[in-house]
Amino acid sequence: MSPADFLDRILSMVEQAGVDYMVTGSIASSHHGVPRATQDLDLVIEVSEAEPGSFWRGFQRRITTSARMP
Repeated sequence: MSPADFLDRILSMVEQAGVDYMVTGSIASSHHGVPRATQDLDLVIEVSEAEPGSFWRGFQRRITTSARMP
């Protein structure tokens, strides 16, 4: 999966969840014409204080993640 495909997939999921978000980091920088060597995605989301874990649990069910680094 290309970085652009991954970004499209993630943003589609966030938009379907109906939460406010903003993309930052090297992906956003490159999109605005300042290329970076890294291809990380930083995503800031606004979730309900009542149940902050519900968004993350739904997200984890729909995407495969690699093991966390120590």
